[in-house]
Amino acid sequence: MIGELSGVSQQELFLWFPVKGIRVDVPSSGLIYFDVGVVDKQFSLSLFENPIECTAADPSDGPIDSRGSDDSRYQPGRLEFEMAQGNLRAAL
Repeated sequence: MIGELSGVSQQELFLWFPVKGIRVDVPSSGLIYFDVGVVDKQFSLSLFENPIECTAADPSDGPIDSRGSDDSRYQPGRLEFEMAQGNLRAAL
C-alpha cells in the first residue's frame, strides 16, 4: 500500500479527485486500486508494466500536454491518466 500521497489526481468524468492511496490486494488478480476517498478506482496492472519515458522540460518553454502541444489546462505536478485503446499514458 502506498498511502498519504499528494500531488496525484484521478479524473472521473469532468472532475479531478486527489488520490489518497494506491494498493494491490491480490497480485495474482492483476488489479491495482486507487483510493480517491469516496470510492476506489481499479485498473489492470498490465497498464503499468511499460511506463513511458519521462524527460525534463524547460519551464520557460511553457506548458506542453502529453501529445507535445501547448495546453492551457496543464498544471505542473499533476499526474494525468489517459485511457487510449487499452493503453494508459501518464503525462507530467
